[in-house]
Amino acid sequence: MLVSAPSASMDTGFSFLGATSEWVIAFDANPSLGALAIDLNGKIVYHNRAALEMYGDDDSASYRGMNLNELFHPLFASEYLQWNRHSLARARTLQVDQVIQGRRIRLTINPLPASGPHSMASAAGSSLPMVLVLCRHAFEIAAVNPQDVEVVYTRFIDLGPLSVLTARELEVLAVLGQGMSVPEAAVEMQISPKTLEKHKTRIGRKLGTSGADRIVRRVTQLGLRPSDTKLIPIQARNRIDS
Repeated sequence: MLVSAPSASMDTGFSFLGATSEWVIAFDANPSLGALAIDLNGKIVYHNRAALEMYGDDDSASYRGMNLNELFHPLFASEYLQWNRHSLARARTLQVDQVIQGRRIRLTINPLPASGPHSMASAAGSSLPMVLVLCRHAFEIAAVNPQDVEVVYTRFIDLGPLSVLTARELEVLAVLGQGMSVPEAAVEMQISPKTLEKHKTRIGRKLGTSGADRIVRRVTQLGLRPSDTKLIPIQARNRIDS
């Protein structure tokens, strides 16, 4: 899963990890793989640049030293922390999909050793166990063997720019994203093709996208699924004071 480590001279901004710097450099050099190290209490002790992008921030932001409940909505943060603690308690990798600002990302939550000369906890000067959270965008998600991980599910969805859509429009968007034609989607949703076309036109107008192909490409990149429409909508991210 890791890329080959680039030159050790590259500045990652995370020299505090000491002995673990080689794989930290590798994470920092991979723009498509977000990585965060979070301790038992929810404190973020490490993240790479890709993690910032995954959660809607640019390179000028920093989560280091922040707690999950500072970064996220309380309900969202509590669920996130529960997953991390479950992973540590079971010493097992978890997999969960989140929709953040309208885009699906997949988290793989990996328990890390709490002690030892090369452990992240030791390098960070902490006695608390930690998890390493890896995240990818929906269009980069590959199938996994269910035997390798425990799959858990979120109760929440952060629609971001998609929040301008009605519940029905969101459902239409998700169904079209499964690659169905308008007649097929109309049958699936038990509405007429004409009604679905009207929904599609309104969706395109609200999202600034026209044409069925462009709408389908948009929703495919976002990774939205029909089941997502049943989740509780919240604004997951808190603003970070500059």
